[in-house]
Amino acid sequence: MHRRDFLRLAAVAGAPLLWPSAAAARMLSFITPDKRAGGSVIPPCTLDPVNKGAGWALSGGNLVGVNTANGHNVYGTTSHSTGKRYFEMRRDTTDSDGSWSLLIGVGPAGLDLTTYLNTLAAWTYYSWTGTKYYNNAEAAYGANWRAAGDIVGVAVDIDAGKIWWSKAGTWQASGDPASGVNPAYTGLSGALFPIVGRIGGSASTQVTMRFKSADFTYSPPSGFTAWGG
Repeated sequence: MHRRDFLRLAAVAGAPLLWPSAAAARMLSFITPDKRAGGSVIPPCTLDPVNKGAGWALSGGNLVGVNTANGHNVYGTTSHSTGKRYFEMRRDTTDSDGSWSLLIGVGPAGLDLTTYLNTLAAWTYYSWTGTKYYNNAEAAYGANWRAAGDIVGVAVDIDAGKIWWSKAGTWQASGDPASGVNPAYTGLSGALFPIVGRIGGSASTQVTMRFKSADFTYSPPSGFTAWGG
């Protein structure tokens, strides 16, 4: 939760304007959107300056992330537990030898921020091989996305418990989110956050997140809406 959001909620509630400790702030940042401001407005989504490994440095309104540490992860700020949602990530640096590999997907709150993301209970798509991961189980999936300029789309039908990924606007493994067919995974549930992780090396690598419609390169699938407001 950002300080401005806290102050706004405190003012509405008539509560004392006491800013929480760092530990409390970390817990507050995982409050889901339907518990903020009565659930009437879904807040914008960015990368989370609180819930990230130290190897991630954020800029550009917390939409640009630069990583310099193997095994460090960064969350998005906004979760959803219902609906059909879409967001994108642009890779800004080329991975020429597998040492700057990335994972992109969604997961629940509370995952470790300095453990390889592919070993955790998050549904992710791996840049170097194009495989998919959940809880340390790897499976063949789609094309790799190693080059600067590669754009990965993430579509999640939370009500149906399904997720798909696209590369350059093409849904992988014959997936079709609009029709609900050939998802990469099923069985997703609960409040899910965007999450990005790094595997291999420590050279600087950069990504740019796109959570709102105005920033997308590709249109969301029919029936899906932007992850952030």
